[in-house]
Amino acid sequence: MTSIDQVIERLRARNAPELYPTQPWDASLSRLLLDSSVETLFESENMKDLDATVRAGLLLWNDDLSASHTISQGIETPDGSFWHAIMHRREADHSNSKYWYHNAGEHSVFPKLREFTTTKCGTDEAGRAFCQSLGRLGEWDYSHYVDACAAVRNGDAAHQSLLKQIQLQEIELLLAYCRQKALGWAGSD
Repeated sequence: MTSIDQVIERLRARNAPELYPTQPWDASLSRLLLDSSVETLFESENMKDLDATVRAGLLLWNDDLSASHTISQGIETPDGSFWHAIMHRREADHSNSKYWYHNAGEHSVFPKLREFTTTKCGTDEAGRAFCQSLGRLGEWDYSHYVDACAAVRNGDAAHQSLLKQIQLQEIELLLAYCRQKALGWAGSD
């Protein structure tokens, strides 16, 4: 039996996910995530309502864009839109990514993501300045982040490492939020 905590531990043990993966990081992990029952994976009856958001996030963290997309496109909530946005950004469909970020609205994770980028991201002056630009105007600037990822895709690797760190933080924050929400803890940070 593998629990969600074991899956997260396995995903955390890897390097930060690539911005533009071409295949799942661990195909056996994708199979496990797709084939396990809610009770086995989540060890809780309370997870049934938001099982899809958590699975979509874990699959996305595992670089399984196709499986994550199949799930996230059927979740008609801000959380589903957020996962959908990340997936489209990672497949290099940048305009579609911005559309889904917009549909996510002012998501509860955005302030924490902004805080990370403006206070904990970047070790040199140029890196800190770049990270702080993602939190300009006092909020998370997803459009600027998508554009910066697109620049990497087009050959500008200046901030690729920082963008990967931010992406990992984004995935972990949204996954934690969805998991807490499923268990009735969201809002009690």
